[in-house]
Amino acid sequence: PQVAGESCGDTYRAGGPSSPIAASVSIEHSPDLPNPGDPIQFQANFEASRFVDEVRWDFGNDGSVDATGETAQHSFERGGNHGVAVTVVFSDGSESSDLTGVDVNKRPDPVITVRPRNPTVGEEVEFDASDSVDPDGEIRSHDWEYRASSGTVDTAGKTTVHSFSEGGERSVILRVTDDNGATTQ
Repeated sequence: PQVAGESCGDTYRAGGPSSPIAASVSIEHSPDLPNPGDPIQFQANFEASRFVDEVRWDFGNDGSVDATGETAQHSFERGGNHGVAVTVVFSDGSESSDLTGVDVNKRPDPVITVRPRNPTVGEEVEFDASDSVDPDGEIRSHDWEYRASSGTVDTAGKTTVHSFSEGGERSVILRVTDDNGATTQ
């Protein structure tokens, strides 16, 4: 049977009348607000008054053991809140667990409005990124590249004007960066 521990998320598997009291376990992670794909360092904090057999990590709170050890590293590819659980297994068979949510920064969403849609050679074209949004913060920069795949930022700002000296289809890249450093194009 399982008996609730002293703090939220802690559990203890009772082993009989002389079983020790459940240990408190907590999770720390760094950085506080990682970007998608960034490595996150996790630390399990617990009482060490008993021998520990194993520390198990479950990233995504799906019941699987994804890593073992007092520390672990993991990254989440999508922004949002992700469940992380740690279970400490003691040598006497008792267990203590903690579950926490890790917020991962959501990437900004770039949106481009082009006026006019079908310009002529040499005509000024306005590119407007005012409708771009960051779902959990603010957009800090808008960088434009007129020669796709050149890797060179040609101008910055929410709006820009450019004309093309030759006809044909053109690709223009907008990179938006949010207040946590996440960039999307």
